Amino acid sequence: ILGMTPGELQQALSDGTTLAEVAVDQGMSVDDLTAALSADIESRVAEALADDKITQEKADEILANSDERIDRLINRSHERGEPGDRSERMARRAEAREAMGEFLGLSLDEMKEAFQDGSTLGEIAEDQGVSIDELTTFMTDYANAEIDEALADGTNTQERADEFRENLAERIENRINKEPRHPGQGGGPGNSRP
Repeated sequence: ILGMTPGELQQALSDGTTLAEVAVDQGMSVDDLTAALSADIESRVAEALADDKITQEKADEILANSDERIDRLINRSHERGEPGDRSERMARRAEAREAMGEFLGLSLDEMKEAFQDGSTLGEIAEDQGVSIDELTTFMTDYANAEIDEALADGTNTQERADEFRENLAERIENRINKEPRHPGQGGGPGNSRP
């Protein structure tokens, strides 16, 4: 959209410059950038919907929130570790823990207690009568759905998505077998997301 390579864009954003400021520097108005991003999201959502990667309900949700997300995307600083980014990641992790709890038939407190006892995610699953294969399938499907959603709403690039999918199986295997790093550490399929 901006006529820049990913490296050029990353460099332009590295000092805290906003995407809106970069667009203006590239001779594009903020309104034109917003319209282009909106059209891109609509196209990605339609494609993901046609390929059965997301549901109509998820598509409607993405489109309903797209204006707000675009506004946040173009007007915030993109420096690493920005507080807004951290809160979004925390929210995704909380959703992932909740989804994992539902899948395993455990409350968040019960999962926390199991991790405090030093159990791995795989051991917790087996205690609940869920095989490692079933757990792996659930976590893979969950991570892929999140990747597809991020592609559809424009918050991730195809290059990053492909990169992440290449390492997904290994990351999930590590997550299933990893000992908790400290008492009370939660676990969920979202921990395998970039």
